[in-house]
Amino acid sequence: MRHPAAMYMGMAVACSDDPVGALVAFREAAYAALGARRDALFEILDALLTGGAVPSPVQLSLVPVHRRGWGSFYAALAHGEVSDAAVERLLEAAERLVKAGTAGYDTETRRGLVVANITGYLATVSSLIYAANYGLHDWALLWPLVVLGIMLALGPVDLSILTGGARGLLPALGGLDMSGIRLVGISAALGLLILSRREILKMAGSPWARWYVLFLAYGTATLVASPDPLEGIRLLLKLTYPLLLFLVVAAPGRTTADVQRLGDWALWGATILLLVNPFVVANGGYAMESGEWLRVWGPGSHHNPFSFYLLAVLLLCVARYRGRGQTRYLLLGGLSVLWIVGTLTRITLLASFVAMAVVALYTAVVDKNKRTLVATLVLGGLMGGLLMEGVLVRTFGYLPGPAELLSLAADPVALYEAINWQGRELLWAILWIAFRQSPWLGGGLGASTNALESAPWLSGGVAHNEYLRLAVDVGVFGSGLFLLAMVAWLRAAVRAARVRSPATDEFALPAIAALAAWALIAITDNAFDYYAPFTQYVAFLVAGAVVTARERLTEEEAGDSEEEPSDAPHGGPDGEEPVLVSRGPAFPGR
Repeated sequence: MRHPAAMYMGMAVACSDDPVGALVAFREAAYAALGARRDALFEILDALLTGGAVPSPVQLSLVPVHRRGWGSFYAALAHGEVSDAAVERLLEAAERLVKAGTAGYDTETRRGLVVANITGYLATVSSLIYAANYGLHDWALLWPLVVLGIMLALGPVDLSILTGGARGLLPALGGLDMSGIRLVGISAALGLLILSRREILKMAGSPWARWYVLFLAYGTATLVASPDPLEGIRLLLKLTYPLLLFLVVAAPGRTTADVQRLGDWALWGATILLLVNPFVVANGGYAMESGEWLRVWGPGSHHNPFSFYLLAVLLLCVARYRGRGQTRYLLLGGLSVLWIVGTLTRITLLASFVAMAVVALYTAVVDKNKRTLVATLVLGGLMGGLLMEGVLVRTFGYLPGPAELLSLAADPVALYEAINWQGRELLWAILWIAFRQSPWLGGGLGASTNALESAPWLSGGVAHNEYLRLAVDVGVFGSGLFLLAMVAWLRAAVRAARVRSPATDEFALPAIAALAAWALIAITDNAFDYYAPFTQYVAFLVAGAVVTARERLTEEEAGDSEEEPSDAPHGGPDGEEPVLVSRGPAFPGR
């Protein structure tokens, strides 16, 4: 409603002989319509009109015109008063002003002026959507790897600023923005590409993708019963994009050079973003939490998804340093660590420790690469040393000692009660109740968002736990399908790591670590929503592992066939299928 209201007010002011005076009078009348805590409510109104859409209402307190803390924001909403009669008088006055300004026109002309104003706005929006989608379709169909390279380079960059903020377009229809247009356009184009290429379509039936395809098919079917199908479609697109990227990148015919080039796109994009981000922070890209902790943002990206993106970049840098030994990757990884510290995100610290532990364990036991092991331990120690105190204080409200931490770790119930979940536990209780209504099949994609509408002040309809979110939406059955899909990706990465080639290790090792990090992040955050900052990188790393391992095995088999020609069918010992090689023609499309 915000944009039509703003246009109506703008028409009222424009029709006045004294526009400035009319605007001042309008604001004074709006202020007079407020009762208790009117100053705080008026700042919220200003923030609402100037700040654009936000994931949760309390984030309006971060808009520059809102000079009070988030506590004042909540207090104003809880105890403030608004006079209905005064608001009605305010709107009637604006209506009279519009009528007075158009007094020289007949009724049909006045109506036409209003319709023209709104129609022009909608025409601009529809033209933008058409042009953007047409361009994305064209590029993605002709040069899919170029489009995916741009997506990997952009990473956490939020494009919604181009369309007036998150869901700034067509708010009456649920909202749309440039990020959504990008997701719809690229997903549609990649889907058409897959359907038009038989070899890629056959890849969808491979052991690495079939469970994911079944999960998406079931999720699509649940939309019929969903209480909020629009939100369900949004979630379905975010869940579909990583698989589409995986299928296109891992398509038969892709080479190690192709996926390494995509990795270059991702790292060059990260380098530019991290060097530019100080200017973003200096221009207000940060938030003060509890008046004490500074948390930095990325370019148009909230601190949490920005930190997940940085973790993916860090893992890719460590893997490249391990295989190539070039110091530039170590420097970029160190820069990523410093920005992760700046985000002060608790779950990212835990996920980083687990991911780096995977890398360190593999390096120490299997690879025995001391240089990489030392670099991994130094980067992990740097992150822990700089982040630990802030994370512990944010988590417990004070700095516990080692003995107290061990005591809490030994008592899961006491640990859960001691952690500051920032209201997440209330959301989880609501979701648990919703899950019990249809535990096996789920309530349909979007059901979790619908369930959380009873407490919009807590999260803005966001679950902050992807396990519960899936359980509510698709039930135990759908959650099991998604678990099998992730296990299939993990098996692909592990089997690729067993090939033991430098090019394969460059993708397989960070893929395993990223999957482990994803499993942890999903406990307290919304990883599915962060398809651009995070999940697309997981899919890319797994696809890269499949491609490099497949090419390596092909080279080995070609060498064996030159030494001992044979007319036997393609296969491994005793006719078994070799690792990562599909049945039928070995690599269709090559």
